[in-house]
Amino acid sequence: MPNWVMNELTCIFQTAEEYNAFKTKVTEKNNKEEEEFFNIFVTMPEVLEGTQSPDVNVTKLIADFNKETGKSVTTLQEIVEANHQWFSSTAKAGIQNRLALSSTGFSTWHEWNVKNWGVKWDASDLKIKELPDFNTVIYSFNTPWDTPESFVKTLSTLYPNATFEMVSGSIENDTHYEFTCEDGKFEETCSYETFKEAVEDGKWGGMKEWAILFEESEEIDC
Repeated sequence: MPNWVMNELTCIFQTAEEYNAFKTKVTEKNNKEEEEFFNIFVTMPEVLEGTQSPDVNVTKLIADFNKETGKSVTTLQEIVEANHQWFSSTAKAGIQNRLALSSTGFSTWHEWNVKNWGVKWDASDLKIKELPDFNTVIYSFNTPWDTPESFVKTLSTLYPNATFEMVSGSIENDTHYEFTCEDGKFEETCSYETFKEAVEDGKWGGMKEWAILFEESEEIDC
């Protein structure tokens, strides 16, 4: 299980038209019983869907196949054609990964996601708060291990007239991080040494919301 990071992304638009168009993109997708956010705006190429991660070690696979079967194959396709229950399916995955690499520069979905979103999975537990009088919408969501910094930077280039303000924190990672992006320009606006320090300063609902968890953590450390 990953360490989960809480995120709150505030999107501030100059016009009601841009605000509504942005919000509708997210709402329409998530009304179809699919939970997506990053992939709506920074879309993973289809060829990467279903790729195997970690990537197939082709050299080792061929060597292991030859050792197991007594054959002397040199390619993944030969392993596929041998119709061996385990080796052939892994070889097919290796071929798909090679095809993805040749067309995208990435052999697995995981590599692409981390590079383009900053995290390995799309947002989860997505919640939306609308402030139409201010052309503002706030998205709260969780991500595994890290903050989707790369996604927010790219998003700000797609909507250069908008301002994107991110607040990110994790009790498990003991981190708190805040930054703003406008037209691809990144500025760190606040950073605490620890998550606890941020909470003590009133972030994430303040110490009242987190006191019990901090007490439990201290007991475990002892």
